[in-house]
Amino acid sequence: MSGLHSLLRPSLALPLAACLLMFPGTALGVGIQFDSGAVVITDNGPLDSNLAIGIIDFDSIGSNPFTIASGYDVKGTVQNTAGPSLSSLITPITGAVTLTNFVADRPLSAIGGITSIEFFDTVIGTAPAVNVADVITAEVANGNGAATYFNNASGNAVPASQDTITTWQGYISGAIITNQFGTPPPIPNPNLPAGGGTLPYPVFGHGPTLIPGPFVNPVIGAFFSFQLGGVRDQLILPSSAEVGFTAVPEPSAAVLAIVGLIGLALCGRNAAGPKPSKAR
Repeated sequence: MSGLHSLLRPSLALPLAACLLMFPGTALGVGIQFDSGAVVITDNGPLDSNLAIGIIDFDSIGSNPFTIASGYDVKGTVQNTAGPSLSSLITPITGAVTLTNFVADRPLSAIGGITSIEFFDTVIGTAPAVNVADVITAEVANGNGAATYFNNASGNAVPASQDTITTWQGYISGAIITNQFGTPPPIPNPNLPAGGGTLPYPVFGHGPTLIPGPFVNPVIGAFFSFQLGGVRDQLILPSSAEVGFTAVPEPSAAVLAIVGLIGLALCGRNAAGPKPSKAR
C-alpha cells in the first residue's frame, strides 16, 4: 500500500494533474458470474450478445445459452452506468455498474435453491477517497406456465415469503459498503395473487459511505443471491441493482491546486513588469 500512497503524494508541480486523476471516465472489465464462478460472462466474451463496450447482454436460453446450478432461466444486462436509484443517493457519480432488465424464471425442470451472482466493473483512474452506495429495487412476478420470462392474466400466484432475496452487498476494491437502509436480507417477496402483474420487494441498500483510499483503478461490484420457491416464480429487476461511487478530492491536493493557480497568476503579473508611469 505504501507504493500507492507514494504515487498519490501531492506535488506543487502537478496539482492540476492530481485533480484530473480523481475523476476517471473510462471503464474496463464489465462482467458477471453465477454460482461462485461456475459461469463467467465477460464484455464481448462468448456469452455476451451485445458487441458494445461496457455493456453485457445475456440470456441463458437465448442465442448464447448457458446453465446455472439452480436450473433457473436468467436474462439481463450489465452496464457501466447508474440508474435513478443510485443517483438519488450519491452525486455526481464517477463510476457505476448496474444489473438491469433482469428476469429470473423458475421452469418446471429447475432443481431450485439459491442462485448466487456477482457483477462488477473496473474503473480506470485514481481517487484519494470515495463516497460509495448500493441499492436494489426488485419485483416479484408470476409466470403463466408456458412461455419463459412471460407473465399475464393467467399467471400463477406467488404466496408471501415463497421467494427470497438472500444477499445484497456492494463493494469497492474489496471494501464493503456500510450504512445499510431498508429491509435487510433475507427479504421475502410480498404476496402476489394469481392474475399477472408484479409487486415490489422492499428497497434495500447501503450508503452513502465515505471510504478512505487511495483507490487506483477501483473495482466496483455487488454480491446478489436469491431463491425462487415455486414453479414459474420470477424475480425481476425492471429498474436495477446498482453500485457506484463519487471520487472525493484530497483536501491537501485541492488546496495545492488553488495555491498553484494563484502562483501562476502572480507569476504572469510579475512577468508583465511594472506599468510605465504616466507623463505629467
